[in-house]
Amino acid sequence: MSKPFNEFGGWLSFCRVCIILSFIMVMTDLVLGSVALIANPFMHITKVNTQDTVSAVIGILGSVVFVLIQIQILKILKTRAPIIPSQLSKLFIIWLVVLITIWGVFFVLDHFTILPGSFNDKSKISIVAGSIIPLSCLAYFRLSKRVKAYYGANAFE
Repeated sequence: MSKPFNEFGGWLSFCRVCIILSFIMVMTDLVLGSVALIANPFMHITKVNTQDTVSAVIGILGSVVFVLIQIQILKILKTRAPIIPSQLSKLFIIWLVVLITIWGVFFVLDHFTILPGSFNDKSKISIVAGSIIPLSCLAYFRLSKRVKAYYGANAFE
């Protein structure tokens, strides 16, 4: 039995779970990237070049921005107000803009061969995977009957 439209459930719960899982994955990347960057000067076994350092710094900065966006989304997701769907849509659009910007920076760095060659395939997969959640949630918050019923009758009007 499904919940009534005016309750938090269904795809709203699924959206929250996806954002929490994405938050955990981004935090893992952030921690691992930070540890590798901080430990780099102390490692005498292998020499890490500036290409790896540049890509790690860009990845860390992007991860910090994604974490801040995801925290904001999770904070306001259960708040019931007609303005919330448009605020969430703006946050998902910002998420996509940051993702496209990071992809653009990696594309330029790859064009000038500043990044390692193996990084190119990994970044393409990450960009596609990273855009699935904000695109699907953005469409959901724009078109769903449950969103309109839960957040108020005047949502997006």
